[in-house]
Amino acid sequence: MENGSDIKVNSFWGSPKFEFELVNATGRSGGLLCIWNPGTFIKTGVIKNRYFLIINGISCSSGLALNVVNVYAPNDPIARRMVWNDLLQIRSSYLGLWIFMGDFNEVRSQDERLNTEFNALNAFLFNNFIESAGLHEYQMGGHRFTYMNDTGDKLSKLDRFLVCDDFINNWPDASEHLHGIAQTTDQSYYPLSWSFIPARISHAGPWKQIFNLSNVLSSYGINLNACFIGIMGCGVDIRFWIDTWLGSAPLLCQFPSLFALEVSKSCSVADRLLWSYGRNSWCFYWKRRPSTQAELDELHLLNSKLQYIQLFLRSDQWSWALDGSGILRVKSRQQKQPTNGQPEEERSPEASG
Repeated sequence: MENGSDIKVNSFWGSPKFEFELVNATGRSGGLLCIWNPGTFIKTGVIKNRYFLIINGISCSSGLALNVVNVYAPNDPIARRMVWNDLLQIRSSYLGLWIFMGDFNEVRSQDERLNTEFNALNAFLFNNFIESAGLHEYQMGGHRFTYMNDTGDKLSKLDRFLVCDDFINNWPDASEHLHGIAQTTDQSYYPLSWSFIPARISHAGPWKQIFNLSNVLSSYGINLNACFIGIMGCGVDIRFWIDTWLGSAPLLCQFPSLFALEVSKSCSVADRLLWSYGRNSWCFYWKRRPSTQAELDELHLLNSKLQYIQLFLRSDQWSWALDGSGILRVKSRQQKQPTNGQPEEERSPEASG
């Protein structure tokens, strides 16, 4: 990226009404650009660094102070740690709401890498930076990974949005504007975010219709999610926290305090079960260790439920809970279909003339 006089910023924006700030590239790498509409955001300051660009300003609609951080973290892990420290110092020096976004060049958990080396210490330090800065991640819809090498066999999730508590409190629905459909990683902030539907409900299609149907059924006391029960196989396709597979409700509902501590909330059962020394052991990846009484009580109960769970060399399967055979049939759906505000009672063959 060259200096501002040499690039056509308006080609990125699509409107003549804009302002921008940039950090020039170093050789063939780096370079940061922030563009905004001065009618919605008024810049009051700017902080430039080789690895980040911070725009301080005021939201015209709310009058709130906003600090937008555009990050392009270095490849070197020692240099990244210095960036985390610099950002923490700046974070504590300015008032207002904070938004961190960009390429952080780091993952938060092992399941955010595929065929690449996972460094637990680097992930721990990155998570510690996020927690120390008081940030929460918007887990956006779309593909699981954001980086792929030239040959397509190595994948990582390196790009993300991180926001402070006050940002979520003021704009709880902002995730819809960030990337179609997204969910906050903390259930207490956006309790309806974690859905069993594996698609963007903002897009038209059958999954959107199913989502709408689930909302209608919930008003009659029917939880569509609980109608699909995961039958354990290899554990790859069943999500540990979000899907119903251990009990009559997802684990995120049974253990909300632990779910709030989970780093990778969409992890599969296989991601949390390790085979070592001839036996299964459960491996969790917390933002911090469970410490409150509620968290410790939930952890004890969860461990007791998990002690007899094992994986098998077969695909995961799904069972329909409203039919004894476990198969989704039209008849079983009709028996639960609301009629005049109430579920229809099942009639015996003799009663049907």
